[in-house]
Amino acid sequence: AQALSAQDAGDGRFYFDYTRATGDLRAMKQGISQYLEPSRAQPRLPQGYTVSGQYRRERP
Repeated sequence: AQALSAQDAGDGRFYFDYTRATGDLRAMKQGISQYLEPSRAQPRLPQGYTVSGQYRRERP
């Protein structure tokens, strides 16, 4: 409403709504965080099992 009244005045000024912009940025940040964070537990290795990481072997 402030932006419309300022435009009607003809002085070319407008008013930025920092409160609304901050709320929108907060909502976007939460959406990105929810997208990146898994909603379920990540798979785990069984207890006592270790991954070797070495998968090459010489020909017999």
